[in-house]
Amino acid sequence: MGRVYDSLEVNGRKFNTLFDTGSVRSYITQSAAVGLLLYHLPIPYEVGRGGKRHRIKQVCLVVGRLHGNPVDVTALVVKDLGDDEWGKPINLLFGAEAMEVWNVKIDPKDHKLDLSLMRKEFVEY
Repeated sequence: MGRVYDSLEVNGRKFNTLFDTGSVRSYITQSAAVGLLLYHLPIPYEVGRGGKRHRIKQVCLVVGRLHGNPVDVTALVVKDLGDDEWGKPINLLFGAEAMEVWNVKIDPKDHKLDLSLMRKEFVEY
């Protein structure tokens, strides 16, 4: 299966977003997180991602729109997420946990997002 990218609009900015079912958590680059709501962790911790260890000192609340639909995700702030296959920097990695919350699926045949069942709102009892 190829990697699936799409654009997430956040405060008028378009984030090159990798939708990654192989990553439980979501990640955002330090540069993309500028101007967004950041929370400094009182006790930093390490995560393994991409074969490397990353020390997480901040989390970011990302509130935006995916194809016009509102979404929010809590992302761990990392220095870099690398580039996509076309050399464009990846700003946000949208992990499996967030994909499950918003019911965002991957269409493996066409290598694109399936938003047919995406939540448009939350009603919880």
